[in-house]
Amino acid sequence: MSNTNSTNPTPSAGNIKQSVRPKRKLWKKALILLGLLLSLALGYNAFQNWQASLQLEARLETLRKNGEPLTLKELDSKVLPKEENALTWIRRAKPHTEELNKLLFDYIQSDEYSSLRPNAEQVKMMEEAFAVHKEAFLLYARAAKCPGYQSDWQIIGTRPSEALGEHLENVQETRAIMRHCLSRASLLMAQDKYDEALTQGLQMLALSRHAESEPMVISYLVSIVCRRMGLKVITTVLERSSLNEKQRDKVDLAIAACESNRGLKHALDSERIFGLASLRSHLIRTRFISLVTWNFNREACNYLDLMEAMDHLSSRSYFEIIDEINRLKKRDFGLQTTNVFPLIVDTQIAHNKALALGRSVRLLNALQRKYPQGIPEKIQPNDYPDNLNFWQDPFNGKSLIVHTSADSIFVYSVGENGTDDGGSLDDGKDQGIQIKLQKRISQRSPEN
Repeated sequence: MSNTNSTNPTPSAGNIKQSVRPKRKLWKKALILLGLLLSLALGYNAFQNWQASLQLEARLETLRKNGEPLTLKELDSKVLPKEENALTWIRRAKPHTEELNKLLFDYIQSDEYSSLRPNAEQVKMMEEAFAVHKEAFLLYARAAKCPGYQSDWQIIGTRPSEALGEHLENVQETRAIMRHCLSRASLLMAQDKYDEALTQGLQMLALSRHAESEPMVISYLVSIVCRRMGLKVITTVLERSSLNEKQRDKVDLAIAACESNRGLKHALDSERIFGLASLRSHLIRTRFISLVTWNFNREACNYLDLMEAMDHLSSRSYFEIIDEINRLKKRDFGLQTTNVFPLIVDTQIAHNKALALGRSVRLLNALQRKYPQGIPEKIQPNDYPDNLNFWQDPFNGKSLIVHTSADSIFVYSVGENGTDDGGSLDDGKDQGIQIKLQKRISQRSPEN
């Protein structure tokens, strides 16, 4: 029986060569094409790196020519003598500050602390605590009298964010000191020692100005909180007591010193320095550095553009810059810079709110001086004291508003919304102060 199954012929060597050669040619063409694409990509990346680097360096060079600092060391280039640096005395008071934090904790959480009206038990507690830690307030007063404040915080290493913990400790320490001073002021007023309470409030304003010299925006926001605490003490003294001419002059000068934009500019400059350091650290930690350098440089340019714009606006009132801020909101800055933008704007707004509050206290002080028998109920800006340059509301450019009644006086700004909400201070719609005349507990005659 014969085998009918047919077998495939064995391919010859010539056939194998003919089938392999076309595949090799295709692979070669693919590799050549891939190489060309890679070369184009690398060339494009190199061009982008070169262009973005030029743009960044041009911006940095402009900052250098304008004398703007690029490091924290340059920002605080003038070294203060140790004894003239408020931080020296704050640090020496630290053991007392830490103990007072514990002793005053419950009081600071109470309603009596908010109203500056301690009860008998709280008065006794504070008398004992302050007697033991009397030196703390001597050191706080010494810090307030210093001509300046120089932070010792620096950006160390390749991860700037890791150093923030130490910085925040410095900031919170000053805030704790202000709480202690506020507590002491409430005790002094409970003891009918209004002159000493006023002195304490003025020292608090000086300490708040020192706090502005800690770097970064967060420090400036804390300094504003500290300033509000000092103004609260002064306002309460104005509500409950009478001041002589010298005291009123001191109040006016102390609050006027807080109107400078120095602290805001310092915050923006140091925030720019920290932001650049953070962007650089992110670049260093990125694995494929050459492929993202141009993106980093462009983001850095966007960031510098934003900070420069906000720095230029820092010396002007909010009503003058709101249109420019709205234009900046429409710009495409890039993801990281866009994320930072709201914080910078909020800082500008907080600065103007603090400015409005300080001007309200100054105007109340001036009105009480002009009308020692009582501020008229229907008072208009034409009735305000002459030759005062702090009437202007930073949120609308008009005069601050004064409302009086039989039991209260409101002095306020229209606030961020630009609308007079009738002195709505609790919800923050308006910015200013209220004193309740029926709570005045001392009617001493002013002594000239």
